[in-house]
Parts: sequence; structure tokens; C-alpha cells
Amino acid sequence: MANLAPVVLKHYDLILWMFPKISKFPRDHKFLLGDRIENLLLDILKNLMTANYQPSTRVKNLTDVNLMLDYLRILTRLCKDLNFFNNKEYEFQAKAVDEIGRMVGGWARAQK
Repeated sequence: MANLAPVVLKHYDLILWMFPKISKFPRDHKFLLGDRIENLLLDILKNLMTANYQPSTRVKNLTDVNLMLDYLRILTRLCKDLNFFNNKEYEFQAKAVDEIGRMVGGWARAQK
């Protein structure tokens, strides 16, 4: 994993933290909201990996990641409001997503 951008590793760590939390969602929400968040996290990872290895589409992929991060923010806020995340968990996740967003933004600005 030495060739990966630091933001890829940061997002990977977020996935490792979030998947066990999502598995504890109530059954009636796990398969809609939980699956949506898991797929979104994996799509973000895929776009970050693509940006890492394909410089020709890097800016587009990073722009797509920013949009997906905003969607993730809304979905995780919904989870907090539904009491699937406590305030401490939500704060940890929100800080991680904000840091990833800053890293993606810096990477995109460096490419322009």
C-alpha cells in the first residue's frame, strides 16, 4: 500500500471504523440506509483509487468524491438523528470525513 495517496489510507480507516457500526443498525434500517452508506463508502474508495492511478481523470474523480462526501455527511447526520450513532461516534465520523474532504480538496487544487 506504499503507492497509495494518504487520503486513500485515511478513507480506508474510516471504512474499517464504520462497517462494524453499520452492522449494528436496527434491522429495518440496516438493509436500506446501512447498505446505502456501505456502498457509498466503497464508491468513494474506488474513486480515490482511480484518481491515484489514472492522472488523466484525476480532477473529475476527486470532484465526484467531494459530492459523495457531502452525501455521506447527510446520511450520517440522519443516522445520528435516528440515534444509530451517539454524539461521540457522530463527532468522530464527521471529523474524519472533514479531514478526508480537506485532503481531497488539496489534491484537486494541486492538479489544476
